[in-house]
Amino acid sequence: MVDKTEQYIHGKGNKFVSVAFVSPKEIRRLNRDYRGKDVVTDVLSFPLHTDVLAGEVLICFEQARLQAQEQGHGIRKEIGILFVHGLLHIFGFDHETKQDRKKMFLLQTKILAQVGISWKDPFSDAEKTKKI
Repeated sequence: MVDKTEQYIHGKGNKFVSVAFVSPKEIRRLNRDYRGKDVVTDVLSFPLHTDVLAGEVLICFEQARLQAQEQGHGIRKEIGILFVHGLLHIFGFDHETKQDRKKMFLLQTKILAQVGISWKDPFSDAEKTKKI
């Protein structure tokens, strides 16, 4: 998935990404300490951009499991979605504005499709609803 992501963002050179699964308690602490949000989240990314390491993706397995159940798909699919999402954050993408969200999630959809994961931006329906 790293290769597919770099293909879309024109990454240069071979870099590694560290991936770890963390507990809800740990991801909440990290989310609070680094983002000022005292809640459990599904994935956090930390860009490092060293000569060898592009960054680190931390995934809360329990949160991913809950989201997979809510979305009606398996945990492997959810982990893939979260991993690509985290990779995009490492490479500078964000979804704080509507324009950035559209750009990032379109790219996320394309990358996931390249690795055989169908995914629909969960915010696309919310955006349509807001306009009505």
